[in-house]
Amino acid sequence: MKKRSIGEDKPIYLEDTSKTHYPSLEKDLEVDIAIVGGGIVGVTLAYLLKESNKNIALLEAERIVMGMSLKTTAKLTLQHNLIYNELLHTKSPGKAKEYAEANLRAIKFVKNTIDIEKIECDLREVASYLYTINEDSIRKLEDEEKAYRRLGLQATLETNVEDLLSLPIKAALKWVGGSVFNARKYLLKLAERFIDEGGKIYEQTRVKRIEEVEGFYLETEQGKKVYAKKIVIASHYPMYDGMGFYFTKLNPQRVYAITAKVNPGDMPQGAFISIDQPTWSIRPMYEKNVVLIAGGHHRVGDDLNESRHYEELKQFAQDVFKTKEITHHWSTQDYDTPDHMPLIGFLNSSRNQDIYVATGFNKWGMSGGTNAALVLKEMITTGHSPYQDLFNPLRIGSYTGSEFIKHNIDVAKNYLKGKLKSVPKDLHPNKGEAVVTRLEDGNTYGIYVDEESTAYIVDLTCPHMGCELRWNSAEKSWDCPCHGSRYAFNGEVLEGPSTYNLHSYKEGKNEIHPNVL
Repeated sequence: MKKRSIGEDKPIYLEDTSKTHYPSLEKDLEVDIAIVGGGIVGVTLAYLLKESNKNIALLEAERIVMGMSLKTTAKLTLQHNLIYNELLHTKSPGKAKEYAEANLRAIKFVKNTIDIEKIECDLREVASYLYTINEDSIRKLEDEEKAYRRLGLQATLETNVEDLLSLPIKAALKWVGGSVFNARKYLLKLAERFIDEGGKIYEQTRVKRIEEVEGFYLETEQGKKVYAKKIVIASHYPMYDGMGFYFTKLNPQRVYAITAKVNPGDMPQGAFISIDQPTWSIRPMYEKNVVLIAGGHHRVGDDLNESRHYEELKQFAQDVFKTKEITHHWSTQDYDTPDHMPLIGFLNSSRNQDIYVATGFNKWGMSGGTNAALVLKEMITTGHSPYQDLFNPLRIGSYTGSEFIKHNIDVAKNYLKGKLKSVPKDLHPNKGEAVVTRLEDGNTYGIYVDEESTAYIVDLTCPHMGCELRWNSAEKSWDCPCHGSRYAFNGEVLEGPSTYNLHSYKEGKNEIHPNVL
């Protein structure tokens, strides 16, 4: 298969940082607080709790800051699309204001921490813009501006911004106070500060299950146990559900990104996101003379040709910035919630108030993840956060509305479609390709053949809740269209909620593992 000329297949942020080498957990452990997940929530929370006199361990399945927090656009902004006018109508003015205040606090915390800790992470103040190229959408920006004013937020609606970005923009809502930065550099330094204060980080330590028996213990893939008084699940998608039914309200989305070389004079003067379809997110990286462009979002497993999104991003870069030089490309995954606000707080307050969760950042993980760490720190250390009701994972808004209904209808359709689909027998893929076929034992398998003609045959029933997996041509992975679990072509888990690898051919059919509930 011909390799696409779209740059290195990795996030650009890896260029200027070293690989981490924290140890894996090799013996049972007892701690006050166990944090599961080494992204922006887990690392920031560990940093916040470093002076709490608590014995804290952070457990990461792979290496810290290598997931969503590495693959982000790394924009610090209040402009979470057209959120504030929506919240005024679906929630209340008070809750809309709280949402803005919580994210403002998070943005301020990141900037202050960078200053206090003297972290070199390419922080740069930039204005942020919501924009449209359609006359019919100007009204949406006008309504959003009114919402800003009602909430006491400063923003201006502008119609002449073509000198900032070479697009036929009809109108743009400008907010001053945002920034762009290198989140990996920032978070790795926070992790170092946590270790300096006696904290523990264990990498390549995947937590497979949590038992609530006479307290708690977490069991790792290697069979080690971590006994903890409190647990924080910050693993992007909760690897343990605790009967909170998170799979009913987390809609998994894939997003694609590239970086392109541009002439200094063509660099966008701000961070931009369109309110149109398709949605484009654009930010400058002045220190490297590149622009980062993200787009092509779709529900996991619902796209039959994921590779085309890279070509669309490349074409957009060529059209807008007159460049064909793509330096890097990558994809990422995030989870939308029915009311477009994160789920932060007790995993299930009706069962236990010593297990916490943070998830569902709706593609706004930099401010949202930092906010989650601040909220959880307050709940753990003082028993209360002023924002815990707003982000309560069990709030009514996380179980209702058209988005909630649509998500669960899609899950049911995908489940049934996978089970009822007619699968041909004995197909044989070419090098670099994959097929779904039924083999001699009557079961459905996925077969991928690499460039050396090695075949990888895996059972395609997702261990999480039994959905049938689909091939992702862009990432060479098997993806679950129901709840977003992803597996490498050899069956290893890439993305939760599943914590179990796929079985290979002749190993026997996968079991469904209800312990995730």
